[in-house]
Amino acid sequence: MTQKIAVAVVHGIGTQAPEFADQLEEAIQHICHETCGEDVVIKPVYWAPAMQKKEDDLWDRMTSGGPLNFKKIRRVAIDYVADALAYQPTPYDRKAYDDIHVIYAKTLRALAEEAGEKAPLCIVSHSLGTVITSNFIYDLQNDTDEHPLISPLVRAEMTGAPLEWGETLNLLYTLGSPLALWSLRFRDFGKPIEIPPPQLMDYYPDLQCAW
Repeated sequence: MTQKIAVAVVHGIGTQAPEFADQLEEAIQHICHETCGEDVVIKPVYWAPAMQKKEDDLWDRMTSGGPLNFKKIRRVAIDYVADALAYQPTPYDRKAYDDIHVIYAKTLRALAEEAGEKAPLCIVSHSLGTVITSNFIYDLQNDTDEHPLISPLVRAEMTGAPLEWGETLNLLYTLGSPLALWSLRFRDFGKPIEIPPPQLMDYYPDLQCAW
């Protein structure tokens, strides 16, 4: 029995369709099929629904007050800027952050179930999806009893599978990433995630890694 490979695809800002990753999945499967056969398992981290209703409600409130100048530009601003603004947690509210991370955790759990609990994990992320990925993996790598970073809602979706905890992550692709700008939010530009994670050596000591 061969070892399957798990691939998570994370979209960025803006209105997204559930099939956003279909073309990429088809391309990866086509390229890899000759050497990997059916052993590449790909699933999308489709987090857009966590934000869409709030953005639609905001738009309804804005338009209910009467005619608006630059209506199309305002809608674009909501679709593209609101995701980034609303995602970051505040000291008193982290609902959007947790809602998105719950979806991320569910996707990794599904990958672990289909590809195997210890399957090598590749993540392909775009735009704000790179920030979400960085935050999600950072929380996994730095969560402690003294300083818990993973919310109970997210933890409830996770099992003990190494893949779900990011321990088998060996490939991370960040496309159109604003992470460099995001680092300005933190003193000394913050602390990057570890690629490869230290636990990867326990499962695949000879596996090549890339970010």
